[in-house]
Amino acid sequence: FNFSETFVNRQHHCLEMGRSFIVADHQKSYQGLLLLFRGIYSFIRKFPQYRVFYGTVSLSRQYQPLSVALIQRWLCQPSDHVSARTAFDCPTIPQLEHHLAAREPRLEHLDWLIRQIEPDNKGLPILVKKYHSFGARFHCVGIDRHFADTPGLLLSVQLDQVSKKVLDFYQGTDGS
Repeated sequence: FNFSETFVNRQHHCLEMGRSFIVADHQKSYQGLLLLFRGIYSFIRKFPQYRVFYGTVSLSRQYQPLSVALIQRWLCQPSDHVSARTAFDCPTIPQLEHHLAAREPRLEHLDWLIRQIEPDNKGLPILVKKYHSFGARFHCVGIDRHFADTPGLLLSVQLDQVSKKVLDFYQGTDGS
C-alpha cells in the first residue's frame, strides 16, 4: 500500500498487525480466532500506549472477483491518504450498482450477496466480520504480489473506540 505522511496517526503509538496463520484443522473453528484475538488484546492491555492498530485481511483467491469487488465497494472508505500499490480491479455491473445504491449498507446483506455468488456458498470472511464488530475502518483492497497475488483488505482500528463489551469478551473478563 502507498501511504501519505498523514495516514498513520503520529500523535499516538500504533501497531501494525502482520499476517496470522491458523493450521488448517482449526481454521473453521471458533477457538482459533478467539485465541488469536485474546492474544492481541492481552498485548494491548499490557502496553496501553498503543491506541491504533493497522492490518490487512487477506481475502482468499478462492473468492470470485465479483465477491471481492463487493467487499471493496461495500466496506472501503476511499481516502487520498492511502492507496493500493497494485489495485484490485473488477468491472462494475450497472444493475448491481443500482441494487447497492438502493439499500442501506448492512453487513448481513453483503454476506448474503456473497453467498449467492460463491459456488460453495461461503459468505463474508469471518475475520472481516470480527474487525467490523470492532469498528474497523476499511481503506482499500490491493493485490499482494508477494503473497500469491492475493487480494488484501487494509484496515485500521481505533482501540479507544472499541466497545467495552467487545474488549471484555476478548480480554476474558466477561466470565468466559
